[in-house]
Amino acid sequence: MAYSDYATTTAMTLSIPVGVLYLTATAVSQTQIGLAWNEIPDTTGYTLSRYKGSGDTMEGQPVCLFLHDPAVNMSANQGRVQIKELSIDHEQNDEYWEQIYSGPDTAYSDTGLEPDTAYKYRVVAIMAGDALYSNIAEATTPPVPPDGPARIIRFEKIDVCIPESTNIIKGG
Repeated sequence: MAYSDYATTTAMTLSIPVGVLYLTATAVSQTQIGLAWNEIPDTTGYTLSRYKGSGDTMEGQPVCLFLHDPAVNMSANQGRVQIKELSIDHEQNDEYWEQIYSGPDTAYSDTGLEPDTAYKYRVVAIMAGDALYSNIAEATTPPVPPDGPARIIRFEKIDVCIPESTNIIKGG
């Protein structure tokens, strides 16, 4: 048996952002939501956006599409599906998001909001030639308390009765 001294290799470089960008949203008041996210190394900054769609449909929301080869023998692959394509469609849906912050910080306070309203947010970590999208975080501002009757009590005169048996020094 003869062996060859010749071998070929093919190198492939993938640029995949490392880390998970996790966004939290917390209602601070009837008109303010506090947002915070973890720091991602090697970023040039972050952009924070508020969803500007209507209702809860989240139309235009990023979608993951998994396609598999129906010819794959599932029993031979022990139930695993061969993924041919994975598409995360964030970029095409930017029209549904309004940028409200851009910069190096990992926290932001969204003010001037409407009471009793749900808001959705996402943050994007910008890296050299790449971007990492966060989860969608949601918070609802509390409602304005209902107006009640005014409870102002004004006393003109208060009569206090003290029994004679009480040891109180009486002043004159």
